[in-house]
Amino acid sequence: MDLRRLRLGEKLAGGGGIALLVLAFLPWYARSEPQSAWEAFAVIDLLLALTALMGVAVAILAVTRRAPALPVAVSVLLTALAAVVSLLLAYRLLNQPGPNELVDVRPAAYLGLACLLVLAAGGWRSVADENAGGAATPEVPA
Repeated sequence: MDLRRLRLGEKLAGGGGIALLVLAFLPWYARSEPQSAWEAFAVIDLLLALTALMGVAVAILAVTRRAPALPVAVSVLLTALAAVVSLLLAYRLLNQPGPNELVDVRPAAYLGLACLLVLAAGGWRSVADENAGGAATPEVPA
């Protein structure tokens, strides 16, 4: 396990995943009493957890696997999943569960959306890094 193998994409994905898991336990909505992401959502909370765990998995696979095939495959899946879940969560933030005058969106919900965007960017960057740093094109003598 070599932590020097972590590139920016994997660091973003791992950090975003850990932050999202922590934020999911904080209040996201306030009605008569605050609700965390686990209490406020029926399906989105499971997608949040899956996305966060995939982000952490990208970082772990990057430092433990020698071949890049599995980390790159998980990064591609993470990018797609984080983008879809970001759209779902953005919709839920704009259209809260309940009447607008009774439901208050807490800052943790917006931070959760930011973490999803960081996860998507980390997955994208992790895949994009695979193409960087190729060999220079040799010059052909005239």
